[in-house]
Amino acid sequence: MSKLQQQIERRRTESRDFARGYDRASHEIQQANDFMDAIAEHLESKGLSKADLARLVDKNPSAVRKLFLGGANPTLDTALRVAAALDLEIRVQPKRSLIEA
Repeated sequence: MSKLQQQIERRRTESRDFARGYDRASHEIQQANDFMDAIAEHLESKGLSKADLARLVDKNPSAVRKLFLGGANPTLDTALRVAAALDLEIRVQPKRSLIEA
């Protein structure tokens, strides 16, 4: 475990507020990564490149490439433009914990 990971774990055990904030941020990052992973899979299945996507959404290719780096957080506008350009829908669903309860 790195020094940073040790510090985070120590702060999580010392502060409920920090732990909640950290967990919320981690979840949001994971959701953004999952979204971009799904887009990458869709691009690959259609034989499209990130440069193709950039043209479709009228964005700079380097800005689009950055979206696919771990931890990227596309704006809702960008996510909607990407989905529309690829003829996809974005859906909202309850968290599993609400579904299973």
